[in-house]
Amino acid sequence: MSDAAANAASVDTSDLPMRVRNPRAFTFYVAVFLGSLGYSLQVFAVIPSTTLAAWEIGALLGILVLWSQPSLEGCTLAFAKRERDPLSFAALAFGYGYFLAVCLVIMQWGSTSLTQSWIMFGVTGLIFGILLARAQSIKYAMQLEPLFQGPHAIERHLVIRVLYVVWPLAAIVGLTWVIVDTSAFGDLSHQVPVLMLMVLAIWPMSYDVSPTYRRVYLTNIALGAALLMAVAIL
Repeated sequence: MSDAAANAASVDTSDLPMRVRNPRAFTFYVAVFLGSLGYSLQVFAVIPSTTLAAWEIGALLGILVLWSQPSLEGCTLAFAKRERDPLSFAALAFGYGYFLAVCLVIMQWGSTSLTQSWIMFGVTGLIFGILLARAQSIKYAMQLEPLFQGPHAIERHLVIRVLYVVWPLAAIVGLTWVIVDTSAFGDLSHQVPVLMLMVLAIWPMSYDVSPTYRRVYLTNIALGAALLMAVAIL
């Protein structure tokens, strides 16, 4: 056995979070937990009656975890590696806020007017994102480094830098336009939960995923797409 292989084999991973030791299992458990929670809240009438069935709420929340986890973890790592600079803080706060906003939209979609709920969920997500980003542990964030590789998006070529900065703003403007201008978009305005999830699927990453994590990442994207097709068909 080579020295490099011997050193790799001797590395103690017991102190690393489960997210790093077994990312596939971690993401699966979180997706199942959040999906089951949303399903149960609807079944037992804890949340208002919506236009989505209980199983659809559960499936969409599972997709949310599968598609958002890599982006959130990348933003978390960048927040630590870039020493809490304004851009990485804004990206992390936006990521957390967007995650909560999508949760609220899915679980309460149709219980209030489109415009009213959009404003309420957006403001709630913004406050939540800022608070959670401020409370982020640098020690935990740095433990995520094995999942990613390469330079940060803002340190790469111009197209990636512009896309990384503009995409979140463009997504919010586009979704708001769909909701407000119902005469132009028609039935599309009633598919906002699905549109918000699709935005996540193509969200620019802070870092490239590492080779050991790439298969898990691609599996999550494919599984989320299969669940979304099931919701659309059934």
